[in-house]
Amino acid sequence: MPHPAVIFVILIGIVIVLSHILYLAGAKVTYQFVNPDTHKIETTTTMARSLLTVEGIRFMFVGVVQNFANFRRSA
Repeated sequence: MPHPAVIFVILIGIVIVLSHILYLAGAKVTYQFVNPDTHKIETTTTMARSLLTVEGIRFMFVGVVQNFANFRRSA
């Protein structure tokens, strides 16, 4: 059994590659949500974004600091 950190890195790699495959395939999802301003149900569509584009790589590196800063360890 590999070390948990190795499993974590492998899973990260799978998510990155899967995001790019879904981006190339043009995957999208349509869902409903409650608009907090109007309190009405609205429908929106979101396209898959790749983590291997310039924007995706920037998102990963900028977001990592915020994620670690907000991570709290529960005792």
